[in-house]
Formats: sequence, structure tokens, C-alpha cells
Amino acid sequence: MVENMLDLLSDTKIVNYLSPPVRSQLGSHLVILPTVDSTNDFLWRHPTCKVCLAEHQTAGRGRQGRRWISPYRSGLYLSIRCTYTMDLGAVNVGGLSVALTVSIVKLLRNWGVDCQIKWCNDIICQDRKLAGLLLETRLAVNSSCVSGEKIVSPPSLATNWAGVQSSAVSNSRVLEVVMGLGINVQLPTECLNEGWTDLRQVLPTGFSRNKLAAAMIQVSWQCLTDYGYRGLTGECLKEWQALDRLYQQPVWLKLADNKWVYGTALGIDQQGALQIQEGNLINRYVHGEVTVRRNSGDLHW
Repeated sequence: MVENMLDLLSDTKIVNYLSPPVRSQLGSHLVILPTVDSTNDFLWRHPTCKVCLAEHQTAGRGRQGRRWISPYRSGLYLSIRCTYTMDLGAVNVGGLSVALTVSIVKLLRNWGVDCQIKWCNDIICQDRKLAGLLLETRLAVNSSCVSGEKIVSPPSLATNWAGVQSSAVSNSRVLEVVMGLGINVQLPTECLNEGWTDLRQVLPTGFSRNKLAAAMIQVSWQCLTDYGYRGLTGECLKEWQALDRLYQQPVWLKLADNKWVYGTALGIDQQGALQIQEGNLINRYVHGEVTVRRNSGDLHW
């Protein structure tokens, strides 16, 4: 029996699908909204909430402030908040983005979606955008954190900018991270174009959005909490390379100042930066928009 991909989101069903440990940590801090401006923004406004899902976003956004199309009941719009007891200088946020994107793509592939990663955190299927990830961070003092919130505090990473071990949690800084995830499930026909796709197009059998939501929360929360202790591992970098749509492809990279870089993409480094070979040099870039160069024309996502 094919489950309905357009089933209404249910907090009861989603929480019940979570593993017992994750359910105990997140179950009472999860909210589902019929409509919201942005699930990320909602979490920033409501620090007692750790997970926000919505049926519709009026101001959903992707990287560099671009609009994320979020029609009612047509996708999965999800944000998760996690807090680390470490200073910004000690956290490789680019590496966290890499780890999260790899975890999400592996889950989708296990469900039968033949997808790849396009730097830095777009998920591509059949050369069309299926999903995207957005990480936002904020540095704050520990005393501002919500009482009782689980805070990842690995001794090896809880250092300040001078490299001195934090003497007390109460006096340490914390890094608050909000991960936003948008997955196209069944977009209206008028929202689809040559650059977008949805799960309806690539999975003929379909599945429940509630199960999808629970699975995404499960793997994302596991990745967020594990990252504080493990960081970006060599295994994860190898997995990225195997999933990298850009690897060894001729690419154009548009920089923030509207300058263009042309070369061959050579994967990412330990900080999640894109490496491009330009002539005899290999340069790294942390921002920009990539286009794959093909003889038949450029591929834009």
C-alpha cells in the first residue's frame, strides 16, 4: 500500500517514529505550525523550542537570502536548534555543514533516491535541485541558554579564542546553531522548472511525510550532537567525494563581488571550502555560486 506523501504533519506520529533517546531529548520541544515566515526565524525567536516544522513558509530562504519556494503541504520545511559550549573560533561550521549534508543524502539514498551533493549544501537529483540546507549561527554567553537544555560540551573543543580551556561552563561562551532543511515532496506543477524536482518525480511509490520528517530529525540530531565530539572526520570527507556532483568537473564560480573563477573542481578541504584548480594553482573558496560547464551549455541549480 502506497502511503500518502501529502499527509498532514502530526507531532504525535513524528515523535513516535523517533528513537527513544532522541524522543526524550526533543519530543517535548517540537512544534508544527500551519504557516510561518521561516522555521529558522521561529527557532531564533523561541529559544525553548528545538525543532520546528511548518506546512507553509511565507519567507522561506536558502543561501545568500534567496527565496525557498514553500507551498502549503508540498514539501518538508524543518529547522533544528543545537547549542555547543565552545567559542566560534573553535567550531568548524563549514565542516558541520558538510557532515549534515552527507548524513541527509545518505538517508535519502537509503530510501531509494539517487541523489548527489552540489557544493556547498544543495542536494541534486537528475541534475535538478531536490533539497537544500541552511546553517545559521549565533554566539552568546552561556547564562542566556535555556535552563535544562542539552549542551554539547566536548573537553577537546571547549576552548576560547586564545586557546585556553574554559574554566567554568557558567562563564563560557556558547555557539547556537540552527539548521534549516527544505525538501521538495510534491510541488505544484507551476513551481517546477528545469532547475527543480521533487520526490514525486523520483520515487514512484511515495511515502509518508511524517516518517520522512522523523527520519530527517533523527539523522540530523545525531549528526549535530556527534559533531561536537568528533568534528569532521576523514570518513565523512571520503563520503562527500563519492557523492560530489562537481568533482573533477569544469566549473564556473561566481564570487560575491561578481567576479568569475573558471577551473576544475577538486572537492572540499577540512573546512568545507571548495577547491578549484586554476592553471597550475589550487585555490580554496568558502563562498560563491557554482555552475557546471558542459559542451551543451551550462547547468544552473
